[in-house]
Amino acid sequence: MKDNSTFHIRQATAQDLGTLQKLAYEIWPSYYQTIISMDQIEYMLRLFANPEFLESQMDAGMLPFLAFENEKSIGYLALMPQEKGRIKLDKLYLLPETRGKGYGKKMMEFAENQAKGLLYKSLILNVNRFNPSLDFYKKAGFEIVEQVDIPLGPFWLFDFIMEKNLFEKKVN
Repeated sequence: MKDNSTFHIRQATAQDLGTLQKLAYEIWPSYYQTIISMDQIEYMLRLFANPEFLESQMDAGMLPFLAFENEKSIGYLALMPQEKGRIKLDKLYLLPETRGKGYGKKMMEFAENQAKGLLYKSLILNVNRFNPSLDFYKKAGFEIVEQVDIPLGPFWLFDFIMEKNLFEKKVN
């Protein structure tokens, strides 16, 4: 049976901040509850998914994008410029019911194309060391370059920093 759903991504604007917040509140608990405590999830949502914080991130250069299936917002991603020709894939999230449809791969390809178009040398990201998405990132060509423990209020983030070179050097 052919899937007739349409998928597309567009840049989010300040008018979309409520949608980004709503998606975060729908996605994060379902995804992170096997990795971190609900207390930490709720703390992080209050800190990172509120419109004021998102707007300040946009003012600092964050490029947010919304993903849609049949005109319904189903996920989001964000890129944040860094130093040394790198850009960070700061967010990549999908609603639980849309996972497994290849949308994550399409979102990753979109992020890479955006980064290349802006002439960044590499794409980096932080991922919890116990996150099942670690394999997804490895399959997408990311390599672990560092292990970090980041204090966050009363909690800790136990992350890997991963990186993917976007312009592979050709060897003759």
